[in-house]
Amino acid sequence: MSSPSHVAQQLSQFIQLEQQLRQADSLPALGFALVNHTGMLCPCDQVFLWQADAERITHAAHVTQVDAHTPLNQWLNQCCQYWSRQANAQQARTLTAEQCPEALASQWSTYLPTNVLWLPLITASPSDTTHPKLIGALLLVSQQAITLQAYPLLSRWQEAASHAFSALQAHQRSARRWQLPGLRRSRQRLLIFIVLAGFIGLFCWPVRQTVLAPAQIEAKNPSILRAPIRGVVADILVKPNSPVSEGQAVVQMDTREIESQLEASRQQYAIAAAEFRQAQQQALSDPRSKASLEVLRRRRDQAASEVRYLADTKTRMTITAPQKGIVIVDNPSDWQGRAVALGERIMQIAQADQQQLNIQLPVNDAIHLTPDTPVRFFLNSQPTTPLKAHLTQLAYRPQPTLEGTLAYPLKAEFDHSVIPDGDKALNAQSRQLGFKGTAKLYGEPTRLGFYLLRRPLSMLRVWLSF
Repeated sequence: MSSPSHVAQQLSQFIQLEQQLRQADSLPALGFALVNHTGMLCPCDQVFLWQADAERITHAAHVTQVDAHTPLNQWLNQCCQYWSRQANAQQARTLTAEQCPEALASQWSTYLPTNVLWLPLITASPSDTTHPKLIGALLLVSQQAITLQAYPLLSRWQEAASHAFSALQAHQRSARRWQLPGLRRSRQRLLIFIVLAGFIGLFCWPVRQTVLAPAQIEAKNPSILRAPIRGVVADILVKPNSPVSEGQAVVQMDTREIESQLEASRQQYAIAAAEFRQAQQQALSDPRSKASLEVLRRRRDQAASEVRYLADTKTRMTITAPQKGIVIVDNPSDWQGRAVALGERIMQIAQADQQQLNIQLPVNDAIHLTPDTPVRFFLNSQPTTPLKAHLTQLAYRPQPTLEGTLAYPLKAEFDHSVIPDGDKALNAQSRQLGFKGTAKLYGEPTRLGFYLLRRPLSMLRVWLSF
């Protein structure tokens, strides 16, 4: 008979083990605690845990992982499946070789000793509490006979294990509702399906690629006025953006050097002409003077050609407008006294009604574009009234911009119906040379998902170098 102190010690140990059992947060942790703590309540050589839903041995004492392919586990699984189908499967009992099928009984002595205690784990179904359900069993293997009468704490241990096991299984079933289990349809699955279908449909929604780029209104096919010779600009005779007529003087070059050269050339011509006349008079009395007449005549003609060239150059020093239009020039005061080279551009004369868009498309925002691609131009001064245009010229080589970035220069022409016919004042004020804004270019159709993730995917490709 056990002493009171020994009984108190056993009860204290049982309470601690039961507390550890109920603190298990998962089925694997619970199985590990069952097979390793059961041996502290009664002497046994080995403890196995068989689960009914898995139909196999899932845990064994002093074993971290059970191999289901070993001969012992395969034989024991067949035995447990047979015992679970018996009428007394939900009752604790001692098992022997006689309680096994004939095909399995012959191997009992090979794998197990004489005494095995079947300790079932049962739980009541939430819908039917009168018919308990077998959810597993503990197999206590020992050389000596183990009974519940000899170890009464095993009954309490069986109840605690059954309760903890059923509670964790219920929690696991509730968590699986969000994991689309099998073919079971629930509100959670339907909600998840609708949300996923909505996201997939939204990402696959067809949209048109668009890109924004800075743009400026400039003249189309303007007349470029260049320096006729190497010299100095004396004065700009017109103001920027002022209208001029054909033949009107717009630039005056410094003619002092040309006038000096012209005066010297005229004196050389006068001398050559006088020498030629004198030789003609001498040739009448002196036949030997006739030999020099041809040389003097060519010298006089050369001097005359020099005079005509310098006179024509002086005339071209006053640059006139080749056509009627608007003057496009930088600050006139910056040009006064400025030395220019031959052919250097000074100003432009543009037609007021011939305009185009100069678009600077950044390299990082480049998309596939084709001629006649539609463009909408939003002026900085009137952002709510876009102007319609279409691409006419594409560049395949980027160029540096004033901001220090690389961009593709594009050209676009305005459509005829840019502004409604009834708004003539807005049409005249909106399309002025030099006005800046933002151009929206429309590319090929694509999917919304690719349109939203195009930039991140491009950065990811550069970062991963593929």
